[in-house]
Amino acid sequence: MVRYVLPAAFALLLPSCGSSSVSCAFDKGSTVGACADYSFSGDTSGGDVTTLEQSECAGAKGTVVDSCATTDTLGICTITNSLGGATLTAVEYYYKASGLTAAQAKQACEDVAPGSGITAMWSGS
Repeated sequence: MVRYVLPAAFALLLPSCGSSSVSCAFDKGSTVGACADYSFSGDTSGGDVTTLEQSECAGAKGTVVDSCATTDTLGICTITNSLGGATLTAVEYYYKASGLTAAQAKQACEDVAPGSGITAMWSGS
């Protein structure tokens, strides 16, 4: 659902210090079904990670927003991918308006790239 941005943005990271934070909302009809706060820290080789994250958000049919709402959630999935001196974290909020059950949202979180070095942790609301 939301995690299309995580691997694509992370694949372009190279040495040079930087940090970034972008929030991306995904609509379900006329309401927001999910939202993700992406944060990056570490080596970027001088690249503009913020613009990359914003482009990936739009490419995944999301909308860049100021921040994700933390209310009316089914739960939260925190995904972390580290490579070398860089770390990309996505905190994904699954909302009741998504049409998913809490069990389905939890399963989607737990199914994130098993064995790939990406970690995912679910916390229910």
